[in-house]
Amino acid sequence: MSAKKTPHQERVESFMKLSKRKVPFFPEMPDRDARIFQAKAVLENALELIEGLGFKLVMSKNEEAGVPGRFGFEEHENGPDLIKIAGECANLSVATIGTLSACGISDLSLLMEVDEKNVGQFGPNGKRRPDPDEPNVVGVLKRQAP
Repeated sequence: MSAKKTPHQERVESFMKLSKRKVPFFPEMPDRDARIFQAKAVLENALELIEGLGFKLVMSKNEEAGVPGRFGFEEHENGPDLIKIAGECANLSVATIGTLSACGISDLSLLMEVDEKNVGQFGPNGKRRPDPDEPNVVGVLKRQAP
């Protein structure tokens, strides 16, 4: 029996199956072509979201553009666009949940684990704990294995 999935993941998987993409029943590493497909989908949607937020991504080798040695942001000439932000957040969710599905990973228990640990970073007084627990992703995947 496979792990439970959110209705969102079930809809994404219906789309993937109609697109003739493999959706394994249990966690497994997809082949290179499937990984490239998912990487492109995530990156393209992330870049579109960044544009919707009103920025352009700038690759950098110095601290002037943002994060040292990685990337930064410049204002986009179109400015921010709330409709694009909403649409691209939804598209990015499809791409990331599709990546989980391409890997045979059910999203419900994974999201619950990560959400619980994110909220658990804060103590009862609302202050961030100095030693928050990391999500037990390995445990979630082991419980999903056959």
